[in-house]
Amino acid sequence: MQTFKNGLKVYLSGIYAGLCVVLAASIYLVFYSINLRPVGSVLFSVGLIIIVYYGFALYTGKIGHAFALRDRPSGLTLLMAFLGNATAVVIGGFILSLLRFTGWNALFDIVDGIAVSRMIGSGETWYMALIYGFFCGVLVFLAIHTHKKAKSTWVKYIGLIFFISAFVILGMEHCLANMFFFSLGNAWNGALLLNVVIIIAGNSLGGMFGYLLTYV
Repeated sequence: MQTFKNGLKVYLSGIYAGLCVVLAASIYLVFYSINLRPVGSVLFSVGLIIIVYYGFALYTGKIGHAFALRDRPSGLTLLMAFLGNATAVVIGGFILSLLRFTGWNALFDIVDGIAVSRMIGSGETWYMALIYGFFCGVLVFLAIHTHKKAKSTWVKYIGLIFFISAFVILGMEHCLANMFFFSLGNAWNGALLLNVVIIIAGNSLGGMFGYLLTYV
C-alpha cells in the first residue's frame, strides 16, 4: 500500500513537471513564431526553474542518478516520473491543439514545421536523434546539478538558464518537448514514435554521462 502511495505521489509530481514543460515549450513557440528564437530559448528555462523550485519529478532530471552511489532513484520512481511527465505533455499538447480553431493558424503552421522537419523520416537519422538527445541529457543534468551544488543563489539560477538555453538554441532534443510538439501538431505516426523512443534513450544516456562528468 505504501509503495502504491509513493508511486502515485511521484506520478502526480511528474504531471506537474510535465505541465511546466508544456508552459516552457509554449512560450518558446510564441517567440519562435515572431523570429525571436534566442529569447524563446532563454525563456524555455522557466519550466525547469519552476520544477526545481518546487521539487517536481522530472524524468530527465532524475535519470542521471540511476547508478549513483547516493540518492539513487528507484526504478519505480523513474517509471512513475516519466509516466506523469508523458501524460501531461501529450494531453496538454492535444488540448492546446484545439487553439487551431481560434485564430492561431500562423503559430500552428510553425508547430507543424518544427515538429516534423528534422525528425526521422524527413531528414534526421536515428543516430542523429540519439546524439541530439544525448547532449540534451548532459545539459539538463548539468543544469540541475549546478543548481544543487552552487552556493550562490544567482549562480544556481544562471546555471539553469544557461544550460537549458544552450540545449534549445543548439537544437538538441528533449523527449518530453518532442512529445508535446507532436501532440500539439497532431503529427504522431510510427516514425515519430520511434524518434521519441530514441530521444528517451539519448536523454537517459546523456544524463548518466553527466553524472560521470561530475562525480568520477
